[in-house]
Formats: sequence, structure tokens, C-alpha cells
Amino acid sequence: MHPSVHHPNEVVTKRKISRFNNFVTNHLALMLGSVVGMYLALAIPLLAIGIPILFKVEVIVFSSWIQSWGLFCLQRTANRADAMREAKADVDHEALTHIATQVDKIVGST
Repeated sequence: MHPSVHHPNEVVTKRKISRFNNFVTNHLALMLGSVVGMYLALAIPLLAIGIPILFKVEVIVFSSWIQSWGLFCLQRTANRADAMREAKADVDHEALTHIATQVDKIVGST
């Protein structure tokens, strides 16, 4: 690590991304984005075929609720990934600028 070059995590934490939101969305995205989540989303409606109509309505409402939370959770995760990519680009730019400045000093002094 060089003192003139920041780590991308330092840049992201300076941008005030909420730790609680990151924790919740990371865990929900892991659950919703996994193969187990896909199988549950497939199996629950299929199991509801043979049950009474009252429970079918509950399954439909529950499935809509999961989709609503999943949409916001996955969008938050995508926003966090964009912030990390942007921070990495900023740090890469700082590092390359530092290297170019040092090379210019060396070339200029000879």
C-alpha cells in the first residue's frame, strides 16, 4: 500500500453507504439469488395446486411480497456494485496519475 493511493473500500466508505442496508441486502441477495431460492419460487406455487382456494390466495400474496422485496434488494445490490466499480475506477485514476507524476519528475530531473 502506498500513502498516495487509496483503497477502493476507503473511497466507498467516504460516500456514506449504510452498513445496515448493506448487511440486509447482502444476505437477502444471497438467499434470493441462489439456486435454492429459485427452487423455492418454483416449488411453492406447484405445491399450492392441490390446496384449498384460501391458501392459494395466501401463496399468491406471499409470492408477490417476495418478488417486491427481491426487486428492491437486487437493485440495492446492483447500486452497491456500481459504487464499488466507480470507486475502483477513481482509485485506478489516482494511482496512474501518481505514477505519471513520478515518472515526469524522474524524466525531468535527468
